[in-house]
Amino acid sequence: MTLVHIEANNQDDAYTIFETMNDRGLSLSPTDMLKGYLLANIKDDNQKLKANDLWKKRILELVEFDKVEEIDFFKHWFRAKYAETLRERSKGKENKDFEKVATSFHKWVRDNKKNLQLNTSNDYYEFITKHFDFYAKQYGRILDAAWDYTEGLEYLYYNAHNNFTHQYHLLLSPLKVTDSEEIVDCKMNMVAYFIDMWVVNRFISYSTLNYSAISYTMYNLTKEIRNKDLNELTDILKKQLKSSNIDAIKDFKMHQQNKKYVHYLLARLTHHIEVESGIDSKFETYVTKESKNPFQIEHIWAKKYERYSELFDHESEFTEYRNRVGGLLLLPKRINQSYGDAEYQVKLKQYFGQNLLAKSLHKDCYESNPSFNRYRREKNLPFRPHNDFSKEDLDERQKLYANLAKDIWNLDKLDVLKTN
Repeated sequence: MTLVHIEANNQDDAYTIFETMNDRGLSLSPTDMLKGYLLANIKDDNQKLKANDLWKKRILELVEFDKVEEIDFFKHWFRAKYAETLRERSKGKENKDFEKVATSFHKWVRDNKKNLQLNTSNDYYEFITKHFDFYAKQYGRILDAAWDYTEGLEYLYYNAHNNFTHQYHLLLSPLKVTDSEEIVDCKMNMVAYFIDMWVVNRFISYSTLNYSAISYTMYNLTKEIRNKDLNELTDILKKQLKSSNIDAIKDFKMHQQNKKYVHYLLARLTHHIEVESGIDSKFETYVTKESKNPFQIEHIWAKKYERYSELFDHESEFTEYRNRVGGLLLLPKRINQSYGDAEYQVKLKQYFGQNLLAKSLHKDCYESNPSFNRYRREKNLPFRPHNDFSKEDLDERQKLYANLAKDIWNLDKLDVLKTN
């Protein structure tokens, strides 16, 4: 065994040596290297010990969710609170802040210590005990709400279901270490609601939600809402949604590439009307894939062109109309597969025993159902029974779904969330 003595003239040189040795084979993670750099710049031993203990506690909490979360946390934290520059979108351009913190945040912090106001030993101490501590805790709460449906933070769950990973740095961006827990929750739910409404507007307009296609917009929004108070945040989010058009659902239909979003839309509509009608409804029930009898998209019209050939010149026209969202429901797999090809009158009897959106097609749904009837009257929703389901009936349901969507997604909801 050979020991080699290496002497550094200052902390920066020491960290450079440490980092270089790690690149030559020592198995330290970027988190370990960032921790080493920050602690090395804390002069007081008691402060260093306290900062180290706090660091270990928060990192352990994050890895309990998943091992990747400690890395993801730093990526989202630095994007949310500090990153300023973006790589130009043309091919071959150099990575900037938002890209660098995703791959080498430990190096990025050292290179940007002045921008992070890391000048004195106490700055490094507070960076861990004040800023790291606060944002790691909030990130843990975000993960909790994203993984398990939580009343009051439900929109975080919806966005996680849609695999919208940009939500994590967007949620952290407006938060300040001086915010109360109530303010933190309010800001997070407002931003999460904005994301949900923005996502729905994208897919009902047949616009892509591909990560690379929307990242530039999301990074710029992250900067725009950074450290904003509730009123400023509300104004910015409303401005961003000003051109949204939920009415586009009137023309929305399913195709091969958007089935997961159609399923999501139907789940939200179903869950919403059940909650508003006083029914104990769980959104997760309608979207989980782990159930032995999961919910599937049901076409009210069976795939039988011959039954509707008088209404359409070509089978392709029938298929397109059949896929309009107003002609779709969610049903358990066994029911869907057993009655998928049946005549409407046979299906209608089955619909009455299912969720409220399906049940609302049946006349008996409107008997002895005061909570549902109150809800539809108060919101002026054009629910009615459909003894037959013609082309005109499908058109009516399409308009109904659009009205339901406007009850769920509208700009006024941001003001409601701000005051809750």
